[in-house]
Parts: sequence; structure tokens; C-alpha cells
Amino acid sequence: MFKFSADHHFVIGRDHVLQAKPCQDHALSFAQDDLAIAVVSDGCSSGGETDMGARMLTFTLINTIKKMRKIADDTPLSKSPAHIRFAQWIMLKEAVGLLGFSAHDALATCTYAYLTPSGGYVHLRGDGVIALRFRDGSSTLLRYDWDNNMPFYPAYADDGPRGYDCFIEAHGGSLLKEVFKEEEWMERPGRVCAKVSETMHSLSAGIQGRVIPFSRDELANMASISVFTDGVTQVDGVDWKDTVIQLLDFKTTEGAFVKRRMNRLLKDYRKRGDEPSDDIACAVVLIDCNDEKGEDYERAETPPENNT
Repeated sequence: MFKFSADHHFVIGRDHVLQAKPCQDHALSFAQDDLAIAVVSDGCSSGGETDMGARMLTFTLINTIKKMRKIADDTPLSKSPAHIRFAQWIMLKEAVGLLGFSAHDALATCTYAYLTPSGGYVHLRGDGVIALRFRDGSSTLLRYDWDNNMPFYPAYADDGPRGYDCFIEAHGGSLLKEVFKEEEWMERPGRVCAKVSETMHSLSAGIQGRVIPFSRDELANMASISVFTDGVTQVDGVDWKDTVIQLLDFKTTEGAFVKRRMNRLLKDYRKRGDEPSDDIACAVVLIDCNDEKGEDYERAETPPENNT
């Protein structure tokens, strides 16, 4: 049987402080016996009120999943990414209209982990980092970047074809052009972090986003799944992989464990003259699984395919 717990935190970066701008990253999390969600969003610095846009993305994502669980609990997990993407877009469009915002204000990335006792996945739309920590102490770190720092934002759907066309044109006009980079790194205690692979994906694939599925058995081998905005790769004087690993080095996992760890680590960084130049958001789900295969194991669903 699984037991999930979750926490999240976000901090403003030096550049936004100096520019008198608000923090444009946001994070949320939720956990109960049969469901865990961790989501982060990074607002576009050249957009409108994207600090609010990032919050709209995180809140609509969690509320979309909760509503879908109530009214369509029999929806196969493999179909969830597409269903959630469409349902969140509807909710986001309503929120934007009710608050008097525009699609320009909602330009923000959205990366989330969705876990159940039957399995789960992470869905990245935009850029950022995903960290998978295993029970043997090793970790897999996945980093996603776009050419010219121009990630895809889900809110482009609000402008219909025009929004997509402008984004495609900004990247050279071809859906086949490889502009979306994925790096995979492996970290083992006491060893140097090793690069496993580097893959360039097409613009079309990047627009669809990256889905990383987990079966029930795969989740049983994991200790945590974490999602980060790309600010975690922009801490002065610190390799991004070290920042991620150190942020996940929780001394305790009670209460606001992500908040405590992030604040303490950044305080230590600042003492030696290092600090984040960009905002950072982080959300973590801790996974506790005993060896017994409960009833949920018999009902395990097929996770979504690993696709872009």
C-alpha cells in the first residue's frame, strides 16, 4: 500500500528583486491516501501579469484533477494527460475571463506529477527539471530547455491557431525543427553525477509536452518525485545538479519540509556569495510503500505512454 505526502515552496530571484518585479514562479501540492499532485509554473518575464498567470496554472491544474477524480474516476490513467490538458484549458480560460485578464497574462509553463496507488506520471509543458529519487539512494535528473529560452506556454491555446502560429514562427516556422532539448543525468551517492543522454526533440513534440509514465511497480521503487522551474538551474556559482540534489536532502520530512530545506540551503548559499538569479519553484511528492500488494495492485491501470 502507498502513503503519499507532499510539500512545495517558491522564492523570488535576485533579478526580479533588482527590477522591482514580483515572483513569477508558483508551486502547489496535494496529497491524500489515493492521490498526490505536485505542480510548478513559471511565468514569462516579458508577458503581462504572469505572477498571477503562474498561480492560475497551478490552481487550475490541481482543481482540474480533483474534479476529474470525482466525476470520472474510471478514466484510464493512460488517457489522463490529454483529458487534464483540455479540462484545465477550459478552467483556465474561465478564470482569465472572470478576473479580467488576457492570454498574455497567463503565459506560464506547467509541470506536474500526478500519482495514484495504480501508477502515475509527470507531464511537462514548457521547461524545467524533474528529479526521480529511488530507494537505493540514486537519482535520475531530467532537464528540459528550449532554444533561445522560448518555451511553450499552455495559454497559447487561448489564442487558437494564431497563438500557435506565432510561437512556431518565432522558432523558425517548421514543426520539424529540433528546438527542445532533454538531458538525463544519473546521480549515485559518493559518485560524480554522470550524463546518461542528451536528446533534441522537434518543435511539434515540445508543444505536446513530455509525459513520463510510472507503473505501480516502478512507483514502489521510488522515494520521491520532484518538479522544478528552470530557476533551479540558475544559481550563481553552483552546478544545477548540485542544487537539485542538495534541495532534496531533507533533514526531516514532516510538515513544510520543502520550505524548510529550500530556505536553509539558499541561506547557506548566500553566506558564501551565491544566490539564485531567477525565481525558483519546487514541489515534491514523497512515496512510502510497504511490501504488501493491496487491493489497489490488482486494479493497477496502464500508465500513459512515454511520449512528447
